[in-house]
Amino acid sequence: MKKELERTTREFRQLKKDYAGLEGDRDNVLVQTKRLIADKNRLTELEKAHKELTQAHQVLVKQDARRQGGHQKLKKKTEEITQRLKEALDQIDKLEPEIVSKSDSVKTLERALKEKVEKAPEVKQLKADLAHLKDQNSELEREKKRLEEKIKEAEKRLKQSGDYKEKYEDLVREKKQLIRENRQLSKDISDVPKKFKDLAHENRTLIKETANMHYNLGVYYTENKRFDLAIEEFKKAADLNPDDPRTHYNLGYLYAEHYEDHELAREHFMRYLGLDPKDENADQVKNYLLTQETYDTKVLKS
Repeated sequence: MKKELERTTREFRQLKKDYAGLEGDRDNVLVQTKRLIADKNRLTELEKAHKELTQAHQVLVKQDARRQGGHQKLKKKTEEITQRLKEALDQIDKLEPEIVSKSDSVKTLERALKEKVEKAPEVKQLKADLAHLKDQNSELEREKKRLEEKIKEAEKRLKQSGDYKEKYEDLVREKKQLIRENRQLSKDISDVPKKFKDLAHENRTLIKETANMHYNLGVYYTENKRFDLAIEEFKKAADLNPDDPRTHYNLGYLYAEHYEDHELAREHFMRYLGLDPKDENADQVKNYLLTQETYDTKVLKS
């Protein structure tokens, strides 16, 4: 996992470096574009001047044939302006494909960088490993309970054995065997968290930050009366951090006040009281739980 992380980090840095280079190219293209726009504006002015000169030329021709010499000069100047206009337009036509190409390259790199970050396997792997660890712990706990029940059954059988010495000895041996198995199982259970200690430590901060993010979004949606979205965010926060009393209080509040789903409200309020029974809103919640079957209470605050 560390090698994958280092490889991903190197690729990210290279992408960032390439992106910085493209940003430089983009800035250069933007500078050229601004210059061309300025040239285009000047060309517009030149076109306007050309039109005015053409009109003046026509007036001069009609007014006085003796000004033929001035007319020739004006015509030459008009031709020069026309040539400059044509050259500038040609330059714009040549640079336009380059501008489009640079812009497309920047957009392509931005998309590649975004996809690389979104598909980074570290976060997905941490979540998968954590879920696997929880499943293993649950299985070991069930096995431990099963062995404890067998020990209790053996003790019960021992008490009922009466004077049958052989049966008693068999039960004693079975009990000792079960005790050894239980000790081994306890050792296995204690060793499992050690194997994932580093992983859990790295993942704990990420889970907490993600849960807080969903909680804050839930508060935001609640304040803006987007209750459906708020419930979804609080549910996500509860999945990541099921021992957060604030999340259960807000879920209970939304189900009670805005959906009148008193079963779900009661479930989350009970979790809330179990986690933080001395909270400032605890008395209100207790009052709701006592009265919700009689009338629809409206005394809770968000």
